[in-house]
Amino acid sequence: MERPLALSTIGFSFSSIDLWAQILFYSVITTLIVLLITLSVMFSRQRKLHKETIERKNIIKEQEQMKTLLLNNLPGVVYRCLDDADWTMLFMSEKIKELTGYDPEDFYSGAVTYERLILPADCEAIRTAFYAGLVNKQVISFTYRLSDKTNRSHTVHETAQYIGMTHTDGKQIIEGFIEDISNVRKVEEKVEFYQQFLN
Repeated sequence: MERPLALSTIGFSFSSIDLWAQILFYSVITTLIVLLITLSVMFSRQRKLHKETIERKNIIKEQEQMKTLLLNNLPGVVYRCLDDADWTMLFMSEKIKELTGYDPEDFYSGAVTYERLILPADCEAIRTAFYAGLVNKQVISFTYRLSDKTNRSHTVHETAQYIGMTHTDGKQIIEGFIEDISNVRKVEEKVEFYQQFLN
């Protein structure tokens, strides 16, 4: 009579083990399914972020190309500089090479300064105009002469303004546009000469 009880007890024990094994198995499967779903969502978000990043980069690239095209089609030089002794350039459009023979990088590196190109006789008048503009917060417009890389003289017209920002070193920032009007000036000089002759 005792032996069947023992077998029955052993049989019940095996059934309990099977039940826990099934519970453990389904728990692992459920965990794996949740993990796979989570990873799928993460990868989906990652792909979306990657796509958005590429799209933003393409938009920025297109904007840069449009800006470069616009600047290259302007009839002069767009610049941003510091109000210091050398007019230290923070940005210059590529047109500066046509005007002076120097690349923008020559100005950025300090190999050449814009102040050095301006005829000394005109420098003082330019600084006076700039300081008057700073005090009155006006757009400044003036004409002066500069020498290019081959020492050829150009008459240029510049429009500039303090933009209300300071650089990291505390200096005022100026933005402006420089246009070569040498040919126009030559025509004006001829007209003035003939007017004097006729008078």
